[in-house]
Formats: sequence, structure tokens, C-alpha cells
Amino acid sequence: MSRPRVVVIGAGMAGLTAAHLLTAVADAIVLDKGRGVGGRLATRRIGDATLDHGAQFITTHSAEFAATVGRWVTDGVVAPWFRGRIGPEGVLDPDGHTRFRGSVSMNAVAKNLAVGLDVRTAS
Repeated sequence: MSRPRVVVIGAGMAGLTAAHLLTAVADAIVLDKGRGVGGRLATRRIGDATLDHGAQFITTHSAEFAATVGRWVTDGVVAPWFRGRIGPEGVLDPDGHTRFRGSVSMNAVAKNLAVGLDVRTAS
């Protein structure tokens, strides 16, 4: 019996994660209108500068996602940024949640998630 075919719209973090989960039971194709993967994990390059103009960081609030981010740290996809947030007076307010940034750029997370998937951009 052939596997069902599924189309996922959007190659952001949610779409790529959904496609990975779906590949256990179906053949998934990811379509995105952009030039590359990323969605809100958007990065632009202007000359030699890299600018993350989408999500600035990611945090973990569940054990399952913390394990995923831990693998990304080990693989060099993300790195710890800082623990807390800057308050109104410009002072670090430690809130117990480490922020993680892309090691090179935030869309490195999406590029890592896209590995092994059939992703078609500019669609």
C-alpha cells in the first residue's frame, strides 16, 4: 500500500516541524513562497553584515523542546545567549529562562530543521 502524500504550507519552524512528524506516516512536501526556509526565523545579508530581523531568540518551556535545543547546542546550530531580560532601567532581570540565538544566524535553526525534507521555496 502506498503512503499518503501531504503538503505542508510554510517552511518556518512550525511547518518544518510538522513535516518531520508527518514523514513517519506520509510523504511530505513543504512549500514556501519565500526564497528560503525560515519564516519568522528570517535573516538578511547586506554586504558582509548578517541581520536577524525576525525572531531574536528562542526559549524552552518544555522538557521535550529543551532536549531538541540541547541537540542543537551540541551540533552548533544555536548557542546560549543570556538568562533573563533587560528591564526598563537597562538592568538584567534574571527570569530563569535561557535565551538561545542562532550560532551563525536565526535561520540556521530552520536550515537544520529542513535537512532531509522535500522543501520547495519560491512556490
